[in-house]
Amino acid sequence: MTGHVLAPWPGRAAPPQDLRAAIAALEGQRATLGDAVLECRATAPLRARLASLLQPGGLKRRQVTALFADFVGSTTMAGNINAEDKLDVLSGALRRMAALVEAHQGRVLRFTGDDVKAAFGMDEAREDDPDSAVRAGLAILEAGREQADAARLAHGIADFAVRVGVHTGDVALGAGVEADNTAMGAAVNIAARMEQSAPPGALRISHDTWNHVRGLFEVEPRPPVQVKGVEAPMQTYLVLIASNRHVAGAERGLQGLSTPSARASPLSPSTASTRLQPRPSSASPTRRPCPGCAASWPCWASRRRDAASMC
Repeated sequence: MTGHVLAPWPGRAAPPQDLRAAIAALEGQRATLGDAVLECRATAPLRARLASLLQPGGLKRRQVTALFADFVGSTTMAGNINAEDKLDVLSGALRRMAALVEAHQGRVLRFTGDDVKAAFGMDEAREDDPDSAVRAGLAILEAGREQADAARLAHGIADFAVRVGVHTGDVALGAGVEADNTAMGAAVNIAARMEQSAPPGALRISHDTWNHVRGLFEVEPRPPVQVKGVEAPMQTYLVLIASNRHVAGAERGLQGLSTPSARASPLSPSTASTRLQPRPSSASPTRRPCPGCAASWPCWASRRRDAASMC
């Protein structure tokens, strides 16, 4: 019965090799089942059972910051270019993503089709793991824009973009199969949901991650997102740029929160406390969208980066 995973006889423990085969078979159906179903419902019990056989008591619980990134438009790309060119575009972009994750002290856990799963704090938890993950996410977006430009020039692909999601929370590490690269738990699923709900060309973070990095980045609060397995909708933010206006000694969170109507401009300590006060709608010409792209998130974010670079 090729393609089916057979359960062991009732009352009989499956040997490790059967569990590995079952996990591998399920991994081969990731595109059909989806990451959330596969990680949380399908493979997690098998990995936990195998861990109990191979490494009794070997599971560790640790706070990490999980990052997911994928390509928007990679599916429709197949109709525009041949398989070899598509593989070349995606593999080059994935290699670039992996290098950026590692450059920011993260670890790539898995490549799945056209997405990357990574974590920060797997080996040793650091206070700046969330900061490193968000900076890696911004770097991945920048690399994605460069990759999109190259794909458009070389292959005429117009709808190629990268999106990233980040969440900080507790995970179970070392489940026996690929123990060094295994992180399981709700935090992983939430990070995946942050990525799936992010607009093309954007980085979405959870409120948990924002609590660790507030004041270090310019962010735009977004409406709460419903996450499967989480009772209440989760507050999330889109990260715009790294903040260059953090006031020494100021509490995190007072400088990092902004909206599309707030102009990027330096603040002195005396004015930092007024940063979050409402401003008139005509406060800044930088709010005017580019012609023809009033609803374009990547365009608006690009203008914010340009404005910040002139400060």
